Amino acid sequence: MLFLLNLEYLGPHRIDAYVSKNGLRVIFYAGETRAVELVTPELPSFQETLGSMGYREVLLAAKLLRSIPQDKAEKFDALTIGAPVTINLLNMKAYFWIVILTIPARL
Repeated sequence: MLFLLNLEYLGPHRIDAYVSKNGLRVIFYAGETRAVELVTPELPSFQETLGSMGYREVLLAAKLLRSIPQDKAEKFDALTIGAPVTINLLNMKAYFWIVILTIPARL
């Protein structure tokens, strides 16, 4: 699951979460160093809480947004513009035209 957040005092955040039957992997990507510094000390407590909820394998991390892998960055970019995550560069231009042409119908 991918989440986009723009927090007023902490800047842009991207959250990459994967949930399985027994585990949870969440990477918090923050746009500002200060946000990573605030989130990181809270991760052990969050991990403990998740463990008490039944998750046996929990991986939590906080990283700077610039360290996001290219494939994930492309998926987040697609979410930002409201495009399907599976869209590729070849049909991106067509997608933009569809969006532009349907705007009057949405008003």
